[in-house]
Amino acid sequence: MLERAEPGAGQSAGVARGFRHLHATREQIERAVRARAGWDAWSARAGEPLVGEEGALRLGCDVEADAARLRAAGVEAVVLETAGDRHPALAPLAGPLLWDPRGGAIRARQAIEWLCGELGDRVVRSEARAVAPGRIETSDGPLDCGHVVLCAGAGTERLWPHVAMRRVVHLRVTFALTTAAGGVSVRAAGRAAAGAAGGLAAGAAELSWGAATWADRSGRFGALAYGAADGPDRFALGLAELDAQPAAPAGSEVVPDGIDLDPVRDRVHAYARAAFPGLDAPVDEVMRLLTVLPGEDEDAFVIHEEPGLTVVAGHNLFKLAPILGEEVARAIV
Repeated sequence: MLERAEPGAGQSAGVARGFRHLHATREQIERAVRARAGWDAWSARAGEPLVGEEGALRLGCDVEADAARLRAAGVEAVVLETAGDRHPALAPLAGPLLWDPRGGAIRARQAIEWLCGELGDRVVRSEARAVAPGRIETSDGPLDCGHVVLCAGAGTERLWPHVAMRRVVHLRVTFALTTAAGGVSVRAAGRAAAGAAGGLAAGAAELSWGAATWADRSGRFGALAYGAADGPDRFALGLAELDAQPAAPAGSEVVPDGIDLDPVRDRVHAYARAAFPGLDAPVDEVMRLLTVLPGEDEDAFVIHEEPGLTVVAGHNLFKLAPILGEEVARAIV
């Protein structure tokens, strides 16, 4: 595996990602179901949970119809009037809500560290400068191989100019998640809710970071947004509106200098105050360059296959990592 920077330093930067089953099509939902099983298998191999049991909440759209679509795919989704202890920092009047009990926070940094440990010295620090079926031109010279897999994020178009991607500079803000009404620990409350709702056995409380993954497509609190637990007693929020975030020049492979993120930061802070009055002060930020395929589906991706070359490109792919690996492996062999 050739990596020009530290693994996880690009679009995968940060502590965590959100896992959810709800997608635009039945096929995508079924992919997510298989991916969750894949994460469970990876967790067993890693000896630690790589996706938590926080669950996932969604506000907006037709939650009854969405719950029915998930149940048809075998996901035990229900509609809730309020979140309760599933997310004690959430505004009490936020509802009705779609509840996906097998959603949760992907331990992204832990997953990357484990995967790199599995690969060992097969992770090589080198930059790909050109690719062709069975051949890579690298910063250390040419490399001949049986099959090239290109998964280069923002560098994809430079190496394989047959896909057009939109580039957005994205800011995610992490807030402290330490107290709820009555001074109860949000983490403890969330763990209790996860145990009650998901049937966690005694001693499995460490599977929850205390707050459900979040998606808001209602606009009720001033923005379309997403959120995920970002570690124990931490919760991260970001805008789910591409047009509200700065565009990066075509061909950019890193966040350009001089980008003004203050308007985005102000909107995220305002959203947090309105939708999550139980959150405390911001404690961290992650700035990333996102590459998104054209169209309305934020989860769209492409796997291009030809003899000697496979290309993977898209957005929101971390949650599908186990099954994407399997699909790429099948393409190779």
